[in-house]
Amino acid sequence: MDTAYLPYQPHLSMAVFALVGAITPGPVNILALGQSLRYGLPSGLLLVTGASLGYTAIVVLLAYGLQLWALAGPWLLCLQLMAAAYLVYLAWRVAHSPVQTRSPAAEDARPIQGHWRAVQIGAVSQCINPKAWLYALSGVSLYTQHGGFDSVIAFSAISCLCCSLGIGVWAGLGSLAQSHLQSAARQRLANRILALMLLTTLWPLLT
Repeated sequence: MDTAYLPYQPHLSMAVFALVGAITPGPVNILALGQSLRYGLPSGLLLVTGASLGYTAIVVLLAYGLQLWALAGPWLLCLQLMAAAYLVYLAWRVAHSPVQTRSPAAEDARPIQGHWRAVQIGAVSQCINPKAWLYALSGVSLYTQHGGFDSVIAFSAISCLCCSLGIGVWAGLGSLAQSHLQSAARQRLANRILALMLLTTLWPLLT
């Protein structure tokens, strides 16, 4: 049997694992969708950047000895409650977001600097997301326990890339749908739907 490609099989497995976790629905995906839908793809990608960096930081922290701490029952409960409270707050903010004029002049005048808050939202949302912690913990246990420093670097880099790609797909969907929200009524309806989608992600957190 040809074994030339065997060294790359763990990396392929890492990529599939990380991409599945990133692209499946979750609160950060919904936030990325909403950010692009309301403010455009550049702002959505800033949120994706923050979320990807946040997830990578979680992977690195877990790989260097925080596994047992992450599994502590009281800590997980605290994280779940924090995530639930933050998601309720974000859902309320999304539902009550002001509608915007989507003329080209308004788009050009909107300062991109104000969108850097999206990076913070993405990072904070990811860092208090129990799904991110538990999924990263599974990946660290599978791929870095016996591989040393090189395996940690590889899994961290692949996780960052796949997180950017997976959540970026949701940001892209929001950007594609943006052209259908020209009217104030449609924008308000979209805000309500996004808020409801965020609230539905509370169910697995609390159960």
